[in-house]
Amino acid sequence: VNSILSQEPPKTTTTPAKEVPKQELVKKEPGISFVKSEWKDIVAIATKEKKYIFIDAYTTWCSPCKWMDENVYNSKQAEDYFSSKFISVKMDMEKEEGLLFKDKYRVDAYPTYLFFDSTGKVIHRFQGPLEVENFIKEVENTFTPDKAFYELKRKYDKGIKDEKTLYEYIYASFKAFGEVNQDLLEDYFDTQDDFLSQKNWHILDEFVLDIKSKPFRYLTANREKFYPVFGKDTVEKKIYLTKM
Repeated sequence: VNSILSQEPPKTTTTPAKEVPKQELVKKEPGISFVKSEWKDIVAIATKEKKYIFIDAYTTWCSPCKWMDENVYNSKQAEDYFSSKFISVKMDMEKEEGLLFKDKYRVDAYPTYLFFDSTGKVIHRFQGPLEVENFIKEVENTFTPDKAFYELKRKYDKGIKDEKTLYEYIYASFKAFGEVNQDLLEDYFDTQDDFLSQKNWHILDEFVLDIKSKPFRYLTANREKFYPVFGKDTVEKKIYLTKM
């Protein structure tokens, strides 16, 4: 009895198809796709694709870095945002080119995020772990010259010291390095007539740390003006802690 099951397969001279590599059969998990290559090649890719460059400056022992890997970089939201705008790179600051970037860009805290345009010109930076929505919100400042750290620095270094530029530069500096240059703070308060506003008190309270600076000397000389607005205990605590 003829049966398909009993028939021998037809002979063929066709070359058997190559086995598909195993990694192509595995479903890609959501998340940012990081490129591993030398910096010059990264810039070449970014230039060709007309994308910005994102560097995750990390170390292997950094717990917040691992938290970002597990909670932010692997999200679909991050994948969708970064894939269309950036060539993304993870760079260990204790190995190879990472050592050069660490020195050149003064990377002292981890994770630090560095952002470059398609030609390799540095534009923005900030540091520390953030939830994905807040992380992307801060990354957006890369495309806003009035908020991007290095764009503000370039304006400041050129002598552009209007109130808005100085105000944004103060907060961009804190996000970039966790500190604010005291000369920058003095330049900002030189533009202010009202030291008693909420925004100016926040800057005084959070960032003015030099007891010899003009803002701090103004605070101590005029402390009684601050009492009705912010409370005597709050004002005296600020003065005491700064002196300590």
